[in-house]
Amino acid sequence: MELIVEDKAVKWFEEEVGRAEGAGIRFKTMIYGSSPVQDSFALQVEPTEPHSPIVTFTSENGLLFFIEKDDEWFFKEHDLVVSFNDELNEPKYIYRKDGVDLN
Repeated sequence: MELIVEDKAVKWFEEEVGRAEGAGIRFKTMIYGSSPVQDSFALQVEPTEPHSPIVTFTSENGLLFFIEKDDEWFFKEHDLVVSFNDELNEPKYIYRKDGVDLN
């Protein structure tokens, strides 16, 4: 599993979510939602400190993004690419496996 956060998305998270000392941006499982990889579960974002990350991404300016080991099941061996939707002015989450994107 790989985590990639594109530059425009990093900037959005810095401006909209902020940055607490020692904390990063966690991508985690949310019940009662939907996603291309899991029925009835969605992706949620939480600014918090990492405990047992399975994968991390650190931006050029040092902002940490991560997925905890407890949430690994949600991704079903897909990579998570965090892109940016210019029209909606928000992050776009792309699940990628073997070079194929699910949206």
